[in-house]
Amino acid sequence: MSTKSDEQRRRASKKTSRDLVVSLEKSTSTSQAEFLSNSCNKTQIIGLLSQRFKAAGFTVQQADGDADPLIVKTALQYLHGGRNVIVASTDTDVLAMLLAHAKPGDKMLHVLHPASSKSPGKVYDVAKVQMEIGVMKDNVLFAHAMTGCDTTSALFSKGKKTAWNVLLNHSDMREVAAVFMDPAATKNDIVDAGEKFVLKLYGEKGCKNLDELRCLHFARALTRRTAIELEMLPPTTAACKQHALRVYLQVCSSVLLTVQQWCHNQLSPTDWGWRLEGDSLVPVTSELMSAPEFLLEMVACGCKQGCGARCSCRVGGLNCTMMCLHCKGHSCVNGEPVHEGEEDPDDPDVL
Repeated sequence: MSTKSDEQRRRASKKTSRDLVVSLEKSTSTSQAEFLSNSCNKTQIIGLLSQRFKAAGFTVQQADGDADPLIVKTALQYLHGGRNVIVASTDTDVLAMLLAHAKPGDKMLHVLHPASSKSPGKVYDVAKVQMEIGVMKDNVLFAHAMTGCDTTSALFSKGKKTAWNVLLNHSDMREVAAVFMDPAATKNDIVDAGEKFVLKLYGEKGCKNLDELRCLHFARALTRRTAIELEMLPPTTAACKQHALRVYLQVCSSVLLTVQQWCHNQLSPTDWGWRLEGDSLVPVTSELMSAPEFLLEMVACGCKQGCGARCSCRVGGLNCTMMCLHCKGHSCVNGEPVHEGEEDPDDPDVL
């Protein structure tokens, strides 16, 4: 059971091929991505390639779940045995792990990113990259996992470059990242550290937590004459908690290959931001509702004028509110009525 299964299902839901009979005598017009998103096809091609490689005298190892740790472990074993190693992989996870775990001075280790129809091939000299990033070597895995990998979510509009610059320019954030490399860290330590880092990613000062920051961003969005893009809001504190736990599960120590998911330690995913659904692991997005139930039931219209019979609020038997795109609940005929004797808080003449 792998924490990657949810991401694999998500990719397969976009577009996948039907079951095919795989053999050396047959070709297919199906794209690689569609072909491999079908688990039946993937199992067949792995079996076929394994047989052919073994017959040709190659050593073949097959991972039970996530292959990345096995690839990295095997590469480092050959490297420390005095072999020149080239790892062929298009997976950024593999490059990040090798940058974090290769010893400084290991000059015989390279990562080959094979060419494709969209991009030319590229070779990374791991030792050279380590030299260029210096002390940031210890933060590679944290930055990569915190901003999204195969088992963790990306933060909308907050990519890897943003996280890298935060770590590079703020020593206190490197101390925060170090918590995720500590096998003795408590869940409270991890959750607190994760929220501190995400707050810094959004560049806000003075907010005590993400809920406060999210409310601030929402209030600012209400003043604009454009639709509110909820994905632009910071995550809630509760959502960040689960994200931080999944990041910790994924991240491994920069010194020893003995910690967390990438390092083969048997931490239970269900204790670290995942839950079982049938025979698959799915991420826990939050232990709380994203908003109060009455708010989730609110309807907001996008009427440009009047809010007449076709207004979605009116159709639902509701008055327009500040959530509505144009009228904001007070410049239309369907706004909340102001009863006699009451003052309209939006009236500019009210002092």
